[in-house]
Amino acid sequence: MLPLATHIAEIFEWPNTMLNTSELDFANGDYQPKQIFTREDLLQTLDQNFRSGKEALEKAQENDLNASWALKNNGQELAKWSKYESIRHALNQITHHRAQLGVYYRINDIPLPGSYGPSADHQAF
Repeated sequence: MLPLATHIAEIFEWPNTMLNTSELDFANGDYQPKQIFTREDLLQTLDQNFRSGKEALEKAQENDLNASWALKNNGQELAKWSKYESIRHALNQITHHRAQLGVYYRINDIPLPGSYGPSADHQAF
């Protein structure tokens, strides 16, 4: 569960990376997943990455979002979008990965936290 939760926390920083680069190439070591082992470190990473991504978006001008950004592996282009589209796609991944995390919670009998109010696991639901 922790690697997936770490990945979710990392995504919040991606607007900053995408606005300040033109591509990410996995083969070049551009992305190395962070190793987190404690709840406190996970929360600190999430807070730090949220602030970084938010600040980058607040500073961005509309023209900054029109430039291209590509996802590559060893130079082979896997996907290419405008920076706006790449940021939107990345942030949409948070929903996808949170749903995956919910499956892990269910498998391990951990009550699901409410995202937008109580979940069905909440007794007063």
